[in-house]
Amino acid sequence: MKQVGVLGASFNPPTLGHKNVILQSLDVFDLVILVPSLKHPFNKKLVSSIHRVAMLKRCIDALPEVYRAKTMLMNVEAMLLANSQQQYIYTFDVLQKLQRYFEIIGEPVALRFIMGPDNAQNSVWKKFYKHAEIDKRWPPFVVKESIKVHSEQARTLIKTLSHKPHELKNALKPFLEESIIHYILQNNLYVE
Repeated sequence: MKQVGVLGASFNPPTLGHKNVILQSLDVFDLVILVPSLKHPFNKKLVSSIHRVAMLKRCIDALPEVYRAKTMLMNVEAMLLANSQQQYIYTFDVLQKLQRYFEIIGEPVALRFIMGPDNAQNSVWKKFYKHAEIDKRWPPFVVKESIKVHSEQARTLIKTLSHKPHELKNALKPFLEESIIHYILQNNLYVE
């Protein structure tokens, strides 16, 4: 049975921290599915999903070739929202949709939800919709935060140094892949 990990995040933008989480997960799972959030559950402002998906593709392209083949980007939330009146899509909905997808294509899989240590804290995890059912059906796999790089840090740098592109580019190198930095600068993202 194929072991499949599901990593949902806003990827706003995808950082080297996200890349590290993906690599950790790929050492455990046969396949890792990346699911970008359409809306942040705590109403944080996100750039359009079109940009975040484009940057996430660049993040996948930066993985070693052996890992790229085991990584899949699925815009599950967009599919769910298109067929729903719901305002938000929950982790439970995403996992249920993916479980059904693999059943339909006839591929037996063991799905697990990949999460960082921040969401694994009991006080946070209990806020997740149907967290107890997720625990039973798709047991969470908690990654280590080996690289303490967060999207918010990158966004802050961009806002602070947007008027100095060369300095900004160098400042972002510890946080983002070169291709993502180029994409952000080319599309003038996160400046406001």
